[in-house]
Amino acid sequence: MENESLKDRMKDGIPLSEMAKILGISRPKIYRHMDFFMKGEDDKVDHNLMGYFRKIIDGTLSDEDAMRKELNRISDYMKAENEVKEEELRKDYEEYSQKREEFDLHRDMMKTEERIREEDALDETYRRLSERAKSLDKDLDELLYGEEVEHRELTWNEGEIRSASVWGYRSCMVVIDADFGRCRDITLELMMRISGRDFVFKRQRPEEDERFVSVDIRHMPVGTSYRLKWIDKGQVKYTPVYPMGNPRGPFF
Repeated sequence: MENESLKDRMKDGIPLSEMAKILGISRPKIYRHMDFFMKGEDDKVDHNLMGYFRKIIDGTLSDEDAMRKELNRISDYMKAENEVKEEELRKDYEEYSQKREEFDLHRDMMKTEERIREEDALDETYRRLSERAKSLDKDLDELLYGEEVEHRELTWNEGEIRSASVWGYRSCMVVIDADFGRCRDITLELMMRISGRDFVFKRQRPEEDERFVSVDIRHMPVGTSYRLKWIDKGQVKYTPVYPMGNPRGPFF
């Protein structure tokens, strides 16, 4: 029953917005762990927050100055722990990436059951990695590639038909600024530079009711560029040739 009084006792202390700022976490995360604590689900409560909640309940922290001092102490511990967790996550992601690349190289030689089993295991590993990043209040891509992933803004490649490239997990999306109906008649041409000339090595069109083409990066050489191709009044037209963009962001 005492646990249930946590919410009321927290109201008498410093605002949760200030608590979140000191700890460097979100208010929803604090609310979530308060809820775990009040329900008696101790195994789900962050151990640092658990200690703070218990001190609130037993009256050890009775004034705001003491609360701030305790939160600053906890913040130092949490930062140190998160740095270790982030480094472990990066190492585990590198291991996952190596396994994924090895799988991609051999998937066409695998039997169907083996391929499905290994791909499902890899997808589950990626899901768990994403959950670990989420527990750190971060997106997996943001954690691996830095804040530029979150803040960089897309810009159009100008031309008669505008387009933009944006990278995602194992794929790159080229967005096309044209009506849905017209997009079905526009072809994306992937190109590489050979002996000083652009060589088209792959063509793709948007699916119905889509204004983008998704390209599997496993089949995309370094330095790949693209252009759009369409027919207007019997004449073949092209956009200028554009780079596929930076694989570190923006992401979708």
